[in-house]
Amino acid sequence: MASFARIHNLNEAAKWTAGGAHAKPRLEFTVSDPDGDSIDSVILRIYTASAGGVADATYTLTAGTLAAALSAGYYDTPYLMKNKDQASNERWWTIEATAGGASSGESTRTAFKVCWAQAEYEFAVPGGASSSGWTFGSAAMPANTHSAFLFKSNASAGGAGGTYSNDISTVTPNNYVNVLVRLSTDVAGTQPALANMTFSYTTSASQPEKWVSAPSGDWALDPSGYRYGTKGFKYIVDENVNDRTIYPYRVTSGDDIEVQPNTDYVLSCYTKTDGPVGAGSEARLEIYAGGGFTTLLAQGTVAGDALNDGPGATVDTSSYSEGWQRLHLRYSTGPGQTTLRPVFRYDNGGAGNGDIGWVDAFQLEEGKVVSPWHAGQLSNAGVLDNYGLILDAMNGAVVFARASDGATATLDDIVHGGGGGGSMDYAYAFFVGN
Repeated sequence: MASFARIHNLNEAAKWTAGGAHAKPRLEFTVSDPDGDSIDSVILRIYTASAGGVADATYTLTAGTLAAALSAGYYDTPYLMKNKDQASNERWWTIEATAGGASSGESTRTAFKVCWAQAEYEFAVPGGASSSGWTFGSAAMPANTHSAFLFKSNASAGGAGGTYSNDISTVTPNNYVNVLVRLSTDVAGTQPALANMTFSYTTSASQPEKWVSAPSGDWALDPSGYRYGTKGFKYIVDENVNDRTIYPYRVTSGDDIEVQPNTDYVLSCYTKTDGPVGAGSEARLEIYAGGGFTTLLAQGTVAGDALNDGPGATVDTSSYSEGWQRLHLRYSTGPGQTTLRPVFRYDNGGAGNGDIGWVDAFQLEEGKVVSPWHAGQLSNAGVLDNYGLILDAMNGAVVFARASDGATATLDDIVHGGGGGGSMDYAYAFFVGN
């Protein structure tokens, strides 16, 4: 019965074509001299027929190449073969060794053939273009099965671009990742099989709808640290990055919010850190003029050991504090001033390995005194009475609902309950105003 040769180039990055000669066999052998003489050379010959003729390929191993082959017990040939199920099913090979000037003579020819299977798979990666941390793992293979997994990425489904790599960490994240799977067996009657494979990835950081963070990759909603509700906003500031910034209340164009001229306002939030901060580090609230970040109107900072009480801050002493403290910043608008841009910024002073913290419960309100924070504050855009909740688009009401296809409903839409047919997976809600 013909033997199956091990294929040593399963992880070659070039994609193999149907019917092409691509597989390179590994020939395994052991040699020794009965008199104990050292082996001078080993000659391997590959034939296309079992009954003699000129060798199709000859490999003479000497010196370092021979030493490496004797140590490993095999030689990886550059010889190209087709799959056993296609043309040129079989080859034959012989071995000849020389020791002390004497030759062992060419051995009896041994038949061998290669057997491999190849398939491409494609994963859609939500937010893939900004993903990081791609990793890949697969299930265990049956005995005598050998495998290789190669990877590339594309912006669209079925993309033909890109070059395969056998290291997924070298692949640039994109919307789709392609996995090329090759399986081989070297024992007759053994079928290579792949039970399953696992692809893991990290998408861009999740954050409240319409909020903006810069850079977004080190901000994320986090259930492990919050002051109210179920999640806080966590930041990680590496010493080489300098700062992390969040722009809350992005409810109008340009990241700004609408305010009244000649009016007192106070901006507040809760924050805490994961221990003492580095020297020179600080958290601060800032207010910029509407329309950009060129004009800083007001700033309040907190610095020191674990963000202890400082200018513009009050320590939260409630039973729910767990290290939380409240920052606040006052500002009075001028004549004709109708928009502001609130900002929370954490600066790393460059010491240590970086700072970790959370912010929660942002609030911008009229007046000079910070009022207790509470969820679900309503303005003229929202009215809650005995008739229920009315959201008025003409007064700036903003409502977000996510459909199963990823689309976002607008204030002109009717949001339907149930699924299927592109309907939204929420209860009926009617929005006032067009």
